[in-house]
Amino acid sequence: MKTGRWPQGTRAFLILSAIFLVLLPISPFQPLGWPLAALSANLASKPYDGDAVIVRVDIGRTEFGEGRESAVPRALEVVSSAKPQAIIIDHLPLSALTEEGAKSLKEVIETLPDKPVFSVAVTPARNSRLRDLFSPGQDQMIYRATLPNRLLMDDIRIANNALQSNFLGAPIYIPAQKNTGSGSLFGLAQFIAQDFRAIPANTPIDQRYDVNSVPSFSLGNLIANEGSLDNLTGKVVLLAATGDPRRDTLSTARGPATSAATTLLAAQTLIDGRPTNLGAWPAYLLAVIAALAWLCLPRPQGRLVALGSLGILLALPTLMPFWDLYIDPSHGIAFLAAFALVRVAGRYRSALDEAKRAAESKSWFLAQASHDLRQPIHAIGMLSERLRQTGLDSFQQDLVRKIGRSVDMSSRMFKSLLDIAALESGSINADPRPVSVNQILAEVEETQGLAAERSGFTLRMVPSELVIMADRALTVTLLQNLVSNSIKYATGKQAVVGARRRGQSVSLCVYDQGKGIPKEDLRHVSREYFRATRPMAIEGSGLGLAIVERICSLMALSFRLDSRPGHGTSATIEGFPLLDGEVPASRKTAEVASPLLDGLRVLIIDDDPDTLHATQMIIQQWGCYTETSPQFTDSPEFDVILSDFDLGGGKRLSDFRPAIGRLRSKGINTIVLSGHPPEFVREAMGDDAYLVLSKPLRPVELRSALLSDRLAPRR
Repeated sequence: MKTGRWPQGTRAFLILSAIFLVLLPISPFQPLGWPLAALSANLASKPYDGDAVIVRVDIGRTEFGEGRESAVPRALEVVSSAKPQAIIIDHLPLSALTEEGAKSLKEVIETLPDKPVFSVAVTPARNSRLRDLFSPGQDQMIYRATLPNRLLMDDIRIANNALQSNFLGAPIYIPAQKNTGSGSLFGLAQFIAQDFRAIPANTPIDQRYDVNSVPSFSLGNLIANEGSLDNLTGKVVLLAATGDPRRDTLSTARGPATSAATTLLAAQTLIDGRPTNLGAWPAYLLAVIAALAWLCLPRPQGRLVALGSLGILLALPTLMPFWDLYIDPSHGIAFLAAFALVRVAGRYRSALDEAKRAAESKSWFLAQASHDLRQPIHAIGMLSERLRQTGLDSFQQDLVRKIGRSVDMSSRMFKSLLDIAALESGSINADPRPVSVNQILAEVEETQGLAAERSGFTLRMVPSELVIMADRALTVTLLQNLVSNSIKYATGKQAVVGARRRGQSVSLCVYDQGKGIPKEDLRHVSREYFRATRPMAIEGSGLGLAIVERICSLMALSFRLDSRPGHGTSATIEGFPLLDGEVPASRKTAEVASPLLDGLRVLIIDDDPDTLHATQMIIQQWGCYTETSPQFTDSPEFDVILSDFDLGGGKRLSDFRPAIGRLRSKGINTIVLSGHPPEFVREAMGDDAYLVLSKPLRPVELRSALLSDRLAPRR
């Protein structure tokens, strides 16, 4: 999907490119390339063929049975007797020499044809200790290794050997020269290779050399077998300290190795020709081009280009060293990975938005469809009830009963659809208030009693004086759905509905003696439209428990369903806060002995002629005086007004709230019938509506509403 003429994700691409350009000189992603460098070092092996050798001097003990300070002079004396080409001193503790030891070493050095090279590890620092060696105030360096004795400064040359390796062993870079106030401090590998050209920073050592092929001798063995000193003749001898593995051992691509051996590999790399280090730029540019292709090319070509580029970035660092080329792929890999994450996040957000729009569209469709279909079903219910009251034979009465049962089933299904639509759209909000458990049970019994009686089902309510904090309408809906399920699936049995106190909370429970739910279905029965694996001769929408789950979530309650096949099912809604005290009785009468409605004057308002006619005939059968109107009229000649909420022509009953309020002040109540969610109608009507009933409406519910109005105290 594109926004304007720029592909989606262009902004993220530009931001990421700017960030990585800033980070490129800092190289924070280098560890991404280390495993590839180590892999390339192990793919090809070649032996070391230089003319340098290592002589190991154990500084932990003296090779001569004398004091430690005499070890270096005697070692230098022994090695010089073999007439080597040059002598390099690597990490030997010259600073430990006394003045007498330094003089002795100085005498040995003066016999050599060339000055030996002494290596130190140097790093930039303030308050330099090199002030003792160079001009004061000119240097920003500090030795990290032992300083040489000042007495020897004129007889030795100092070289930098700051070797460092990462935990994966590669790459290791050739120690380059350090610039000090007194001049350049060359790297030890440069002295061995006699290559004093400027070495670019981060020039890697060619670790294809096998470190085990570097010739190495022990000073003790050389002393014990003088004939072996011939191995040093004409060679560059590197006197290396041992006995301190923590300082002297490095992790290389081929495993642990001494810094001395690694230094010789660095020197051989200079002799054979330094590899070209291309750095991070080529890989980064390749990643940027791949990201641009991913942006602009259609799917799946863009993704294929990006995946191919990632494969190249992973392969190049392992293949290029064969041609003496090195590349740092870390920034390119990190850039592509970051861009992929942004793209995935963008796709995910778009998918969420699309799913949200689809859910809203589905909810709107369900609401519209159920609302539009409620009108004819409501009319059918009223007409079938009127037909039942005429002189019909037994066969015709049976047909009318079946019609009534189908209408009732359709009514329940549409109510469930509308409830699901309202819950998904977020238009229902919980309004918890103190309410008596007995009031809730009475309302559930009133609405479900007739259905239970028709099914031969015994519905027993256990009275409770507990008072809870709950949304009364939503709580009644919860229990109605649970009781309705019990009536459908436990026909001819019985159910018990009651409350249980659990500390400072109350649980509402429904226990039935039905067939129960199979174990394999118990986890899924709360899903919309779920059908059990066991066939049942019961029709329904499969929405009842889904509505219960969603309302419980809305009210911060928990719902638990337990069942034993063949024994029954228990449904428990937990978490209602317990309150102290009593709640005033509701104006709505829970159960009425059936007083006569003779003479009650009812004004029926509905824009649908069939519904208007059917409702009028039913109410007239109860002894009421009725008049009908397609539009609202402000008439004080009636005892109660029964009106649809949608009046056609874009008008609604809420448009006449002032007139309805005036009538109510005179004792004339308005009962509202609507296919909209009751919460929506109550919010639109405020306190002006006496009762809000949902279509399609069963005649018994309408009769109960009229009786409730007649018995209600007038203002």
